[in-house]
Amino acid sequence: MPIFSLVQRKKTTNYEQHTAPSGQRTNNSFGFTLVELLVVIAMIAIISVIVAVNFNGNREEQFLQRELLKLQSTIKLAQANASSSVVCQDLGGGASWKLTVDPSVRKVTLNCQKEEDIKEDRSYFFEKGLDVSFACSQTGTSFLTPIDITFNKLSGLPTFSGIESCGEDFSGIAIKLQSIKDANIAKEFTISSGGAINAK
Repeated sequence: MPIFSLVQRKKTTNYEQHTAPSGQRTNNSFGFTLVELLVVIAMIAIISVIVAVNFNGNREEQFLQRELLKLQSTIKLAQANASSSVVCQDLGGGASWKLTVDPSVRKVTLNCQKEEDIKEDRSYFFEKGLDVSFACSQTGTSFLTPIDITFNKLSGLPTFSGIESCGEDFSGIAIKLQSIKDANIAKEFTISSGGAINAK
């Protein structure tokens, strides 16, 4: 049999395997069913939600951590200025440094004081999106009244005011920053009566 006839016969056989008698294509072609497509779309949607939730949570934690470190730095600055007798504007050296934290307006103010003279060194507001609260270290009692932490000159030891709810056995105070968007996300640290700062 000629080679041309064999090739022609093979081509005809392959075509017949993929066509119906009427000339239309059979269901042997590849593709996705509607159910398969819906399953894939649902999986993509679920993964997208999980990623978005984790991303928002991480962003809130980073936001609170940034504000927490800013407050800690200001407290440490006040303590260092008092113990090293840093010159405070026109008051000269040997001043006490007082930090005021007011939760109602979310404001932090750093003042230096020498005898009866008081000068504001700096102040800033917490970013929107967080709440500030305090708690007594020994009892856990929470309160929202403003507090003053005055670091005495030379010694750098703190004196607290606005902590009447903590009672006579005061050992320190916890400062808590909490996300408004997600109450489960919070950062806090404590300041002991001796001036030690401990992050939790």
